[in-house]
Amino acid sequence: MKYREALVSDLPANEGLYYMNQYPKTSRKTLMLIWPAGLFLCFFLNIPPTSAQEIHVAGGVINRNDDGEKSYSWLISYFEGINEHFAWSLSWLNEGHLPDHHRDGPSVQFWGRKYLLDQRLSLAVGAGPYCAFDSNREEMAGDNYENVHKLGGLFSFTATWYMKTRWLLQTRLENVWLDGDMDTTSILLGVGYQLSPPGAPGSAETPASEKQAYNKPKNEITLFMGYTNMNGPADNDFAVSAEYRRDIAPYLGWTVGWIQEIDTPEVDRHGVATQLWGTKTFFHDLLGLGAGFGIYVFTDDARDPKSGIDDGLRAAGLATLTASYRLTRRFGIRASWHRTVTDYDRDSDIFLCGLGYRF
Repeated sequence: MKYREALVSDLPANEGLYYMNQYPKTSRKTLMLIWPAGLFLCFFLNIPPTSAQEIHVAGGVINRNDDGEKSYSWLISYFEGINEHFAWSLSWLNEGHLPDHHRDGPSVQFWGRKYLLDQRLSLAVGAGPYCAFDSNREEMAGDNYENVHKLGGLFSFTATWYMKTRWLLQTRLENVWLDGDMDTTSILLGVGYQLSPPGAPGSAETPASEKQAYNKPKNEITLFMGYTNMNGPADNDFAVSAEYRRDIAPYLGWTVGWIQEIDTPEVDRHGVATQLWGTKTFFHDLLGLGAGFGIYVFTDDARDPKSGIDDGLRAAGLATLTASYRLTRRFGIRASWHRTVTDYDRDSDIFLCGLGYRF
């Protein structure tokens, strides 16, 4: 295993960045392929759509299992039934700010569930891969840190109460297991909403009036403005982006776009990204949700510990959650959250909102 590192004395004053490529390329490739493959498999499990879809938001407390340290935790999850007893979900878990660790990441899970009390109460257990992104300062000097990427497991238990409306209440127990890293347990309370409500609470059938419309325009151009948050102690900055989107199948999309991510004295990063998407629309095509994965090719005028300014081409993975709302047949607003996954300590979150034109 090869390490790429620099002494603190080699870095500019107050920069506090520690470049380290801790994991071999094979580990990163595994990390980058497993959860997107599971995601796209899930989107195609139920074509044509026959199952109710739900969105959940939850928050609570997290406990580090080895030493008892505590912090806050939150989760957002898209949940879809395969049939009455089985389901799948795509979730983003944020494990808060435990001492020396800022960890979060996506998970694709498969669920078994049982309905009780006239299908008002659902008890479910789920498990699946968890891709962890951690700004790790443990055993590092001063403000130095590592962007650690690891693949582990997320094991969950939920109790969900379906109200007479589309709303639901939920309690969750989340256990994260990562080999060679800290394990955590979270207790969360949250609310949910049935995007495609079934005829009865917990039923797998979606009313025909709620099924996805396929006669919408297939192309979209969107101009974005937003904010870039560099993971770790680095500068943040205003971001802009332009994106072309194409629906290539009822539940599959493709995008290509340009991102001006950050422009500070320490970092000037911009480039071209292309992604494949799993997408679905709700409420007669008013609301669209999607998750994408692809590659981001960029230049980064960042200070390299060994050679000074590094302005050559680099490539990173790009994972994105997006939501859109149609204002008219042609115009809509779109919000996207990009997570860049680099092979050096410059992972980032890019939060964008923009106006799109469909044609």
